[in-house]
Amino acid sequence: MKKNTLFFIIPLCAIMTSLALAQGGPSVEQALSFKPTQPGVDYAQPAEEDAASCRLEQLSGDISGWKLIDKSGQTLRVFADTNGDKAMDQWRYFKEGVEVYRDIDTNGNNKPDEYRWFNMSGSRWGLDKNEDQRIESWKRISAEEVTAEAFAALKTGDKPRFMALLLTAEEIDALDITAAQKKQLKGLIEKAVTDFEEAVKAKTVDRKAEFLQFNGDKPSAIPSDLGEGIVAFENVSSFARINDTEMQLANGTLIQIGDAWKTLFCPQVQTDAEHGIASIFLPGGAASAAVASSNAASAQKQQELITSIERIDAQLQQATDVAQKSALHKQRAAVVEKIAQSAVGEERDMWYRQLADGLQLGAQLGELADGADILAKFADKFKEEGDENLAGYFSFRELMTRYYLGMAAPNADWAEIQMKWYAGLEKFVEDYPNSPDSAEALFQLANAREMSGRESDAAKWYSQIVSKFPQTPQAVKSKGALYRLSSVGKQMQLKGITSNNKALDIAKFKDYNVVVYYWSALSSSAQTDVMALKAAKEKYGSKLQIIGVNLDNNPEQMTQFVEQNNIGWYQIDGKGMDGPLASEMGIIAPTMILVDASGKIVNRNVQARELDSALKLLFAPPTKLD
Repeated sequence: MKKNTLFFIIPLCAIMTSLALAQGGPSVEQALSFKPTQPGVDYAQPAEEDAASCRLEQLSGDISGWKLIDKSGQTLRVFADTNGDKAMDQWRYFKEGVEVYRDIDTNGNNKPDEYRWFNMSGSRWGLDKNEDQRIESWKRISAEEVTAEAFAALKTGDKPRFMALLLTAEEIDALDITAAQKKQLKGLIEKAVTDFEEAVKAKTVDRKAEFLQFNGDKPSAIPSDLGEGIVAFENVSSFARINDTEMQLANGTLIQIGDAWKTLFCPQVQTDAEHGIASIFLPGGAASAAVASSNAASAQKQQELITSIERIDAQLQQATDVAQKSALHKQRAAVVEKIAQSAVGEERDMWYRQLADGLQLGAQLGELADGADILAKFADKFKEEGDENLAGYFSFRELMTRYYLGMAAPNADWAEIQMKWYAGLEKFVEDYPNSPDSAEALFQLANAREMSGRESDAAKWYSQIVSKFPQTPQAVKSKGALYRLSSVGKQMQLKGITSNNKALDIAKFKDYNVVVYYWSALSSSAQTDVMALKAAKEKYGSKLQIIGVNLDNNPEQMTQFVEQNNIGWYQIDGKGMDGPLASEMGIIAPTMILVDASGKIVNRNVQARELDSALKLLFAPPTKLD
């Protein structure tokens, strides 16, 4: 099968690197025929009936190539030439619009020699110098991923896959440890290979088994009298499951080499009487093993609780009675809280955040009537404990839940609810100034000020977001809004790919007056705006250029609206309200911007009813001085 995979890569790459680019590039069918070189990659593959709705977009900018997009507008594949030699050197695979895996050709021979996993797929980076599609060594791999890889190698009997995880003799010689310890490690590596071969023969791990999770306390820095020492992870174990039965495996000691962790042992399936593999570097090997066993028992209990959550979620999907759903939501919350109470550090906070998200969802679905009250109780609890981070998280979700329910209520007084919402946001920012949610609260307040015409106040809120929360998406959008608010007299910058797959740069429209229209098919003003723009185009003809930047998340909405309204001007898919084109100008609502023939912005927010008058001024001849 691996040779077949390579067969697809070479000829299709040749197709994509030829001058066929000018003829529209490869077909969707060819693009979908690509498969990741490495096994087990979880990536998006549309159903056969949906393949016809996929489309290819040509890339422009720092890299060239093609992007394959599904009917919902999410990216499926990217085939990239990153060095300008007109040959594809990266084959990227996506899931839910996010890259999860990449085949890389670093030497330009159309064969991948590096493999990388991203985002929800992990952080692995494998190297394949002889290009036989087998990873010989790891440039980057976490301790968690080492145990998962070792388990996969053991259950499939893949010795080369296991060997890639072991410390090499050269790596051992380079370690900052004693000569006696180096000799001990080399002996352990030899034994690990023998143990692996025997375990495969004995079929200690069933091929149907699935890896569950990593278990370990924390890595330790082992000091040296003369050098930097090493970093080791002792008493590591992991869990797997075959059918409904869980098994525990002892992985022993891992050692960090650069960005990669390496193992010294073949995983050992444990019985209840066994206590793992004793420590190598830490004192008290037996005691340490007992601690590992205790940690393993705790992890097993946590897994049982996670299984309980999955069972409750399945029951929620089947339930039809509101009272039953409410009870299930509360059961789920109790289980999540139990897991959170036994966790520590960031893991604890993660479970509590999941608890808050679950309560918010249940309340907004109308399945948990007192969801907002429960969120408030948790916010008070954490505030009393001095945990401002979690207190803010629960408090903000309570605030959003009450606002959502208020707006959705029959005969709701929307003006009053909005006032309460803004007052709540101001209090939240005051109570939790350092909470990550304060960035969103400030952004909502800035939007409200701008929409009501209080632009100087809006600019203050936007500036506060940029200075206090510079790494957040709200800061990116706020920076764009600040630019837009002061943009009159500045050059308009806009580049994108049109709906007919052509590159567009507003700089090419010099000597034309231009309307840039940021819009959404879902906006109530879209029909009125389009009528005004059509009238303007009919009046001024080719002297006026119009560029539409669509902000719908689904490109089909744009296509349908354009066809139904017989719109003939340029359209760019802006990738939603949070896309780069909306963010760079801080667009928060449908907006028309007027640009004169010199490329400068003359009106940053003209309304449909004002468009004719604004264009008359724009097209009026310059006043002659006597």
